[in-house]
Amino acid sequence: MFRAMRAHAAAFLAKHPELTFAALGAAQNASALDLRPFGISCQFLPAEKNGHIAAQFLAASELMLGKLAPPRWVLTDLYLLPAAVGLWRGPAHLLEADDRRRLKAQGDEPVVLAAYVATPTLVPSRFADVSLWSFLPGPEIGAWLKTLTLRMLGAARLRGVAQWSDPSIGVHTRLGPLQLVGRAPEGHALAAQSFVYECDLRDEARWTAAMSGKLSLKPTLRIEAIDTEALNLLVERAERGERVAIAPPGLDDTGHLLFVESPPLAAEGKTEGLVELDLDAQTVSALSPDDQAALGHRTAAIEKLLRSRYGKVELRKKRADLPWLQRLIDERAVTAADMRTIENAGAAFGDVVAHELGFHWVMVEDAEGRVPALRFRSTRIVLFPLVVFRRCADEPRVDVEHLYEAIERELLKLWAESRAGR
Repeated sequence: MFRAMRAHAAAFLAKHPELTFAALGAAQNASALDLRPFGISCQFLPAEKNGHIAAQFLAASELMLGKLAPPRWVLTDLYLLPAAVGLWRGPAHLLEADDRRRLKAQGDEPVVLAAYVATPTLVPSRFADVSLWSFLPGPEIGAWLKTLTLRMLGAARLRGVAQWSDPSIGVHTRLGPLQLVGRAPEGHALAAQSFVYECDLRDEARWTAAMSGKLSLKPTLRIEAIDTEALNLLVERAERGERVAIAPPGLDDTGHLLFVESPPLAAEGKTEGLVELDLDAQTVSALSPDDQAALGHRTAAIEKLLRSRYGKVELRKKRADLPWLQRLIDERAVTAADMRTIENAGAAFGDVVAHELGFHWVMVEDAEGRVPALRFRSTRIVLFPLVVFRRCADEPRVDVEHLYEAIERELLKLWAESRAGR
């Protein structure tokens, strides 16, 4: 999984051999971090033993952020204690002379060249975007630091505040579309020019395509970044539940923001999860080898979990697999706090539906991204099993057998309606 992203990350560092990816955090956090995000080695720096690096981070933050730089207690209590700060470190000669002087750095002495901070939130696996700065030029530097740090932290979703006309939007959208959430909370210094966004990092293919500059989303709307009235109307639409996102690269050369508008993902909001494709807004393609491997990894992970708990268990893609999935749910081995395991269980459930009811796996792509789905024969009837299981995880009681039977009943109904409409 993420083989393409690993290759892109390795290629980036090959172009920048003087950079070292590092993490500054409380010592006890090291075991909770992925210290090889996308195959890149991360140098973990326990804050208790690296006070000089913490001091350098604070001094550099003051140079880059001015009045917005964090005080020492914020660094300690809100950044280092609950998580870790992602850093690019490298020789001091990469800095401008004035910056070297201000940081009291010389020659090839390793210094902090860029830093990214994201902090945990009340929602499991969702992080808050706090700050990103870099002495080095180019959006690629910041985008890769942000990507590696979020992967290291185990982030599934990222929520943050940005300003409409800020060039940093170009860095943010390197991770994928920025879904508008609503207006910035009161108290923000630039609330009138700001918005809250969320970036979904669970779509592996979309994240990889965005980082490689190959995510192509056709904008449905272009609004000048200084047209606050029109932009606030978009925010109001998002607050009413409409899906509006800023598409990469965010701002075009004329200063206009690029938006994609789409209805809520069809699978959301139906108990059974069966929907009919909108072929004007969605495209269907066969699974690529990487897609097949990713789904295979998901079901293998569930089978491994079952064996670790119950001994020799083999999933056969038949209805007899459903009680095993039910057992994992009943015993809280699959919970809303572990989104990846929920989606893995959804993939195993999808294999059963495909085998027993005549579906096959495909990829469905729309303005929101590219997701695996089950398609019934050559019809427009589809099911998004990973989405269905994500939604079910929020329910107090999930009956997998009942869900299967509901899908079967709905399939018969939709199939009869489609044949009658010929």
